[in-house]
Amino acid sequence: MSIPDNCEKSDNNLFHAIVINKVDNVFVWNFGDYNLEPIRMTAGETVKIEMEWNFTNDAHAKDWSLVAYGDGRKGSLHLTHD
Repeated sequence: MSIPDNCEKSDNNLFHAIVINKVDNVFVWNFGDYNLEPIRMTAGETVKIEMEWNFTNDAHAKDWSLVAYGDGRKGSLHLTHD
């Protein structure tokens, strides 16, 4: 998620979080972009990513994205939204 740096002053200090079942950490931030280290997966492996967003502040855009990359071969990456 990202908002302009000058909007930080009006931020309400509520946070966003990402939990990944393959990583022993909870990633928490309150504004700006947040990039994770790459997560390597083997063929057929499933990784569950849970995200929690705080959109109670008007300074935060009400949209977000998650980006995943395959190895470039067609059909090598499948995403399921739950």
